[in-house]
Amino acid sequence: MSTPQDPFAPPGDEQPGRPPAYGQPPSYGQQPPAYGQPAQPPAYGQQPPAYGQAPAYGQAPAYGQQPYPPAYAGPANPKNSLGVWAIVLAGVAFLCVGPLASIPGVILGHLALKANKEGQADNYGMSLAATIINWVITAGYVVLVVWLFAFGGLEWYLDLIEESITTTG
Repeated sequence: MSTPQDPFAPPGDEQPGRPPAYGQPPSYGQQPPAYGQPAQPPAYGQQPPAYGQAPAYGQAPAYGQQPYPPAYAGPANPKNSLGVWAIVLAGVAFLCVGPLASIPGVILGHLALKANKEGQADNYGMSLAATIINWVITAGYVVLVVWLFAFGGLEWYLDLIEESITTTG
């Protein structure tokens, strides 16, 4: 039967046959290795690690090695841009250009919905919203044109302008 080690014994009184505890700080008067330096230099006559082997702790990888995976691996869904362009065209059509932007927006919106069904895109909500908004804008402009020419809206508008000119001028 072996005797247990005294936890209050001074350092250096380890039990015979047992190595010292792992991870103990250096004894008094010794300096720990500087940041970026290997923990222990190679023994006399031994070579340092060869190029391509794992560096010692705290050192940067050798030139040409990548410590992390590449930052950009390409688009995950290459047809997501169709939905984005459709929503951009919806905004442009709403703000200034009207059917010149909403009709291409309808086309791109339908192409984006098709790409979502085929699994080539993952922005179904944006594509659906862009398609609906572009259809509403296109229909609004069709109603406006019909009102202007078929129901006398243009004549009413021109009379309104002429009346405002004569009262102010």
